[in-house]
Amino acid sequence: VSNGRYSRLFKAEDTQAGRDVVLKFPHPRVAAEAAYRRAFVREAWIASRVTSPWVGEMIELPPARKTRLYSVMPYYEGETLEARLGRGPAVSLAEGVRIGIALAKAVYGLNRLRIIHRDIKPENVLLQTGGGLKLLDLGVARLPGIQDSDTEDIPGTPSFMAPELFEGAAGDEQSDVYALGVTLYRMFSA
Repeated sequence: VSNGRYSRLFKAEDTQAGRDVVLKFPHPRVAAEAAYRRAFVREAWIASRVTSPWVGEMIELPPARKTRLYSVMPYYEGETLEARLGRGPAVSLAEGVRIGIALAKAVYGLNRLRIIHRDIKPENVLLQTGGGLKLLDLGVARLPGIQDSDTEDIPGTPSFMAPELFEGAAGDEQSDVYALGVTLYRMFSA
């Protein structure tokens, strides 16, 4: 399905549950690095505790079903907001307001649990077939009280990041609101 900087995603079928899922593995070039392994496990732990109609879920598997480090998520039919913006026509005001409200609910749902996403951008917003929305990828999410990733990377995507993140701040709810605003600006200006 996708090959990212730090992970690889594959669509699969869970024959026991009878549904399509997405398997997420650490990218082979970083899989052996302890810092990325901890970040990967932290992402799965955080995501498994979030229950929101606006945020991508994590499926917890019995330990006996796992033979290596990976996580499992439901497969959501649809396209990313970035793909939607790329194919045209331009997002209408009504569609944009609907997307904006749903995305704001997703951000609020995470922030209410004191989870800071830190990578809100159109590529991490899935527009589901049928009109739903899921905010995806908690790979650099921060949960105050749990140690942040000890990699030297600044969390997030530079063109959507709040200025304080560039200065080394850990990020907070305001950082997510900033990224939400940049995402909405991108959506309405495409």
